[in-house]
Amino acid sequence: MQRSAYDAYLRCFEARDYDGMLDHFTPQGEVRFGGVTLRGQGAIRDFYRFFHAAIAETIEVKRYIGSDTFVALEAVVRLEAKADLTREMLVEAGYPQLQAIDKGAVVELPQFIHYHLTRGLIDRVVCLLED
Repeated sequence: MQRSAYDAYLRCFEARDYDGMLDHFTPQGEVRFGGVTLRGQGAIRDFYRFFHAAIAETIEVKRYIGSDTFVALEAVVRLEAKADLTREMLVEAGYPQLQAIDKGAVVELPQFIHYHLTRGLIDRVVCLLED
């Protein structure tokens, strides 16, 4: 994936344009992070609609390597809570693995993010916290 195509995907993600974001995914695309696995475009859309209702999320790309089949990033994922995201809300929504975050809190997570591509579309995303 060329960097310009990745940047277009990231603009959709940060603008909360989930249809535009998911245009970059295969129908069976998968996202894995923090013990959560989202399988298929519907699950990905549902999670981010839920999560972004409370959390402003941005991704700062520090390093980028891309090919036709793979993208690897070093990035800082910044989460800023616009509203409380409580333990109860996470459990009820089906994401008990995630941490609650109080309104006003800001968390920056250095991550390695790997994208596996099929025919130029994202088929799998794996996010790993940097030690």
